[in-house]
Amino acid sequence: MSTALGLILSFGCYQVAQAQSSNSDVLLDDVVVTATKTATKLSNIPASVTVITAKDIEEQGVSSVTELLRRTPGVNFNSSGGMGSYTRVQMRGLDEQHTLVLIDGVRQNNPSDSARAFDFEHMMVHNIERIEIVRGPQATLYGSNASGGVINIITKRGAQEGYKGSVNAEYGSYATRRLDADISYGGKIGDMPFRLGYAHSTYAANGPSVASEKSNVPPGLQTPSEDDRRTIFNHSLNAEISPSEDLRGRFFVTYTDLSTDNDRSLTGANNRVAVDADRHKDKKQYTYGTSWDLDTFDDKLLHKFQLSATNSRTDRFYHDTASYKPYNGHYASYYGDTVQADYSATYVINDNHKVTSGVIWDGERYKKVNKSWSQVSDKKQYHTGVMVQLQSDFLDDALNLTLGASYDMFSAIEGKATYRGGVGYTVPQTDTLIKASVGTGYTAPSLSRLYTYDNPSKLKPEESLLMDFGVEQPFFDRRLTVAATVFKNKLENQIVYQDDATICTGSTSKCYINRDEMNSKGVEAEINALAYQGETDSLELGTTYTYTLAMDETGAEIDRVPRHNLGLNATYRFDNEKGLFRVDSQYNGRRTDYYSFGAGKTRIRDGGEWKVDFLAEYEVYDDVRAYVRGENIFDANFTTSTGYTGTPQGFYVGVGYSF
Repeated sequence: MSTALGLILSFGCYQVAQAQSSNSDVLLDDVVVTATKTATKLSNIPASVTVITAKDIEEQGVSSVTELLRRTPGVNFNSSGGMGSYTRVQMRGLDEQHTLVLIDGVRQNNPSDSARAFDFEHMMVHNIERIEIVRGPQATLYGSNASGGVINIITKRGAQEGYKGSVNAEYGSYATRRLDADISYGGKIGDMPFRLGYAHSTYAANGPSVASEKSNVPPGLQTPSEDDRRTIFNHSLNAEISPSEDLRGRFFVTYTDLSTDNDRSLTGANNRVAVDADRHKDKKQYTYGTSWDLDTFDDKLLHKFQLSATNSRTDRFYHDTASYKPYNGHYASYYGDTVQADYSATYVINDNHKVTSGVIWDGERYKKVNKSWSQVSDKKQYHTGVMVQLQSDFLDDALNLTLGASYDMFSAIEGKATYRGGVGYTVPQTDTLIKASVGTGYTAPSLSRLYTYDNPSKLKPEESLLMDFGVEQPFFDRRLTVAATVFKNKLENQIVYQDDATICTGSTSKCYINRDEMNSKGVEAEINALAYQGETDSLELGTTYTYTLAMDETGAEIDRVPRHNLGLNATYRFDNEKGLFRVDSQYNGRRTDYYSFGAGKTRIRDGGEWKVDFLAEYEVYDDVRAYVRGENIFDANFTTSTGYTGTPQGFYVGVGYSF
């Protein structure tokens, strides 16, 4: 693997040297908000940050946010069946509850989820302006669920003046139908600027099977083969106004409707064996709210306020279980509701120093209704947090310092204080960027984990100490960049599920407990090169690599965290960027998992597969593009959860129009 990386780097350096005399644009220094809650140049942020732009999304030729983020260093996904199925993110070896997901700054982690995680099952790439991924401790800014990192999905704002819109239609394998459309209008009411925007996406497919058709099933059980249908509808409405130059407001509402067939995992002797099943899930989710920005004292004091709410309902149907047939197969309804108020103020001391302080309040509710058991569980929790952060730049912006602290209080558990510090230095002579950070984090136990079972003792928050150190080096006028980061995480009071009557002393043999600790460490590396620049065409090459070793207190590896992830990509643009051809290849390394038949649980090693995707696109008329794309074109058994379909082989054709 190291030889392959060396060859890529050597080839990139040679080709970039040949391209130095071209007139290609040098990459601009992006401005990022998520990492500090203030608009800050990427090079001035002492943290590991990746920015994915709308252009990146279009050129990567994927339909789901999962496939897009999978190509990012340090990010791993577990999916139990592909689009429309259970899909969770891991950062740097930490479980899904340690990653906070935001959409336009609104928290999306679901209180009805057992871990209070976010499920990416319905997330399509349409109507996304950019995605900011911050790896490492962010609990100081965002509180619980952000100890491992934050993913902020920022949607498109639409036209400033006149009309703007797009429509895209696609058809392909498994009778997949996809339709994306958006339209926006900008203008003035009197002297007040405004924008209105609406976006819609539809995804429908007749397969594949959620349980993998390539599964190794025990004798007497049928290999999964049925096609599981799934449909997803996403709607969003956005309105922005600027009553004055210093005051800007936004109102938003989004709605998601998901319906998908499910399969099941067997229990007992055939532990985690995935088989066909007559099961179904319906999910509906609303997010709505308003946000305001106010600049005062000649832009010295900047205020941000956001009030938002999220309501979700998930219904599960087990048509294959006799006891639920009197209820039309209905097993249970899960409700997750969140209300949040967030205020922050940034005082700009001068061009080099600013202080941000803030307060956040949120309430969450988890409710489960099971008709066949006449059982209702309805729990609530409230949280208040305060934070302060200092950002300072020295030596003509070459030295950057960020310090922060916070304290969070909960109605159901004890409060926690966190801190974070980061420093970055750019060597002026070589543009070498060196950065390091250290911080603490915590993750509060979810309402489900607190109250579903009779736990033997009151659960404590998971506490973490996280640190990283990274170097980024540009070459050849930034036509080649090489970056590497090492990280180490220590997690105490890890919350784990137990099915053991000697540990769980309540009414059932099931419970959650805190155990001592888990640790993860690793390396993230990325190389990007403009390998060739001609008058009408260009070639870009890139590679990402992540090594992660995550272990529990006994030294056993954490399930479903591959040690090695490698990504390779090549993008060729031609005919003055009217045409594009891109190839992506990903290696998902070997991982531990449970998948057994016979007595007891058996730990296995699985994974270690490559998949290759491609996109070929051409602008056939002004603002009209046609494309063909393929996913997993060599039909590799590319899975992230043993027994379940990951990325199936598929080919798709589409056409898009922008105006």
